[in-house]
Amino acid sequence: MRRRDHGQAIRTAMKRAGLSIPALARATREVDPERKGVSQALIGFLVCADGTSARDTCGTRPAALISQTLNRPTSALFIDEQGTTMPAASTSTGEVDNDQAQGRADGR
Repeated sequence: MRRRDHGQAIRTAMKRAGLSIPALARATREVDPERKGVSQALIGFLVCADGTSARDTCGTRPAALISQTLNRPTSALFIDEQGTTMPAASTSTGEVDNDQAQGRADGR
């Protein structure tokens, strides 16, 4: 997952939620069923605007935990590696795309 706008979307969501990097890391553990959460270091790399400390990507799981904790759709904070927008962390509508409905994993 690639962070949106060099991490600006995450920084804005954190500010709205009143969470610092350490507080966000702690909060991700609370929403994580495994109670592991996302490390302060990874969150710091993702919110860093640029420079040697910045990191543009993370896995799907950390992106989903960060999004859920900040109460934002995953697509508002991250873009998948191919550049298309990812669905929200919660898919409570039960909708599936045509490929899923037809059981095709290759997208054809």
